[in-house]
This record gives sequence, structure tokens and C-alpha cells, in this order.
Amino acid sequence: MPERIYLDTVAFRQFGKAFETDALPSDLRDRILISPLTVFEVLSQLTTAEADEVLRQVHAVLNWTNPKHTGLLPWPDDALFCVWNKKLPPVDDFTARMQKAFNVCLAAQSVEELQEDAGKLKDVMDSMRAKTAGDFGRLLDAARKEGLEGGNFSKAWFQGIANRVKADSKSKDMKEIVAALNAYHEFEESKLRVALLSKDYKPEKHQNDLLDAEQLIYLSDPFLCFLTCDSGFRKLVKKSPQTKRIIVAPPHELIDAATVEVLVRGITTRPENGWPDPAWANSLKCAPDPPWADKLIYWPSSGGDYKIEEIPQGRPRPWCDLTRPDWNLLFQEWRERKRCYLWFCKQHALALGFLW
Repeated sequence: MPERIYLDTVAFRQFGKAFETDALPSDLRDRILISPLTVFEVLSQLTTAEADEVLRQVHAVLNWTNPKHTGLLPWPDDALFCVWNKKLPPVDDFTARMQKAFNVCLAAQSVEELQEDAGKLKDVMDSMRAKTAGDFGRLLDAARKEGLEGGNFSKAWFQGIANRVKADSKSKDMKEIVAALNAYHEFEESKLRVALLSKDYKPEKHQNDLLDAEQLIYLSDPFLCFLTCDSGFRKLVKKSPQTKRIIVAPPHELIDAATVEVLVRGITTRPENGWPDPAWANSLKCAPDPPWADKLIYWPSSGGDYKIEEIPQGRPRPWCDLTRPDWNLLFQEWRERKRCYLWFCKQHALALGFLW
């Protein structure tokens, strides 16, 4: 059962519109984690013509995340390191850079204050896209020469993962890594098959799609769900068991606060096999700690900088509720609403019959 959600860039901005003046209920805020890829992409858009709107949407993050502790997902390379090595990567200055970026944006009153930093961030994102396109281009060239039969793609993909985490590919079973990252694996393979069908396919013209695939790495945590506005994910990822945790929502459905609340609550509280589920509801289950869950961003509730802080020993996980919904009561409420709806339809039909 997915217990936490992370957003792509479009969904992040739509949340910013929905909660510019409204607020997401506090019990749902702990369910939302921040993807650094999404944040970097959003902040880089402060260089565009929509910069003023983007800044308002960034400020609105305090209305839909927990002002005391908002979880930050690791950089994709670090997440891959965790999947491969089952431990956290060496400490670097990534957290400090994220702190600085958010502090500057949350304190800014105008876009002009951020133009220089946003421009540098855009250069970083452009460099990432170019690198991702280059890696895919080399994979495409190899596939055109050798084909995809006999597991050639999986072998090349697996070697690429090993290279990214600076590990010996012989130290890990390929099937284990493919299973942990099966949505990411299928997306890359499907994209490659699409590219092979076009002789004129140029990776540099599809840089955004290639970078978007990195978001799927986080689905290696079975308690994470990816909320996206890009229907292309579901077109390219169909067979993976992780597909059901890719939730595609059209942008226009994410600009109303009440609608977003229903969506978030439905994703994070409904059991995987349907509801009600008394056996599940009566048991206290907490998600096992993913390797990166020992750090949280702490947003300021009354001004001041936020910081990354180690979770004290024994401190409860913010996304681990001590109580669960009473599914029997919820189901009873649903049946009552259904009964009222059917009664209304019947009355409506009688009215139409009388008029006509």
C-alpha cells in the first residue's frame, strides 16, 4: 500500500495553484515527499516568462507540506547507490545546496532576486539533460548494432547502473537490480524500442523524456507512489508491478484544493486489495525505513532557515500514523452516499417523466 507520494514538475506547480490560498489537511502533509529532480526543474523555471507565477507556487509549498518536517528524497544517483549497496552513500554537500536553494526562494519577494541563481540552476539542469541524452545515445547505437534479443538491453542497462554507482557489475545479481527498479528498466527499454523504430531519432530532442525516467528510480521503495501529469509514463510502463504506483492525473484535476485532498487521501490510505479490509485496518503497520529515511527537511513554522537534521533515536516516522481509518465506518458512509445518489437519480427520472 503506497503511504507516501512524490510529484513531478507539473504536479508540483499544480499543487502550488491549488494551495496558493487553501491548505492541505495536516494529516496528509506528512504523506508528501519532495523529489530533488522536481525541485530543481521548478526552480530553473524562474528564468522563464512565467517566473512570477512559479515563485508564488514555490511559496505555496508551505501550505501543502508539513511546516515542521518534510521528507526529501535523495538524488537519483544516491538512490541507486542505496538500492545496490543497501546503505546510504558517502556524505556530500547536496543537502546544503538544497537548503540554500529553498531558503533563498522562500525568502525572495521578487523574481529579480533569484534570476542569477535560477540561471545557474538552469545550466545545471541543461547539463544533466545533455548527459542523460548522451548516455541514451550510446545505448541506442549499441542496440542498433547488436539488437535487443537475448537480454542485450538488460545487460547493457545493468552495466550502466553499475557504472553510475561505481561498482563492479559482478558483485550483484542482475535479476535483483532489475526487480528492484523494474519500472525504470521497462521505461528505458520501451523508450529504446520506440527510438529503434525511427531512423531519424535524436536523443538530444527528447532530453526531457529521458530525464523524467529518473523519477521512477524512487519506486524501488514499495511504499512510495509517483503522482504525475505525464500520461507517457503509463504508455511506456505497462508490465511492471510498480505500474500501479504511477498515478497519472490531468493537470486540470489538480488545481482544486478539495479535489487534490480526495486524491491524496485515496492514494495514501486505501489498501492495495480494495476496502474495507478489517484485518489490515486493525493491525499497526509502519513502512520499513528506506535507506534514505534517516534525514528530513525541517521547514520553519515561524520564520528562519530550515535545516536537515538527523532523526533522534526512537523518534516516530512522520508518515507512520499511530491510528488507521476505520474502514467499516468508511464503507458504511460510502453505502449511505450511494443510497442517496440512487434515490436522487430515481427522483430525477420521475421529474423528467412528468415534464415530458
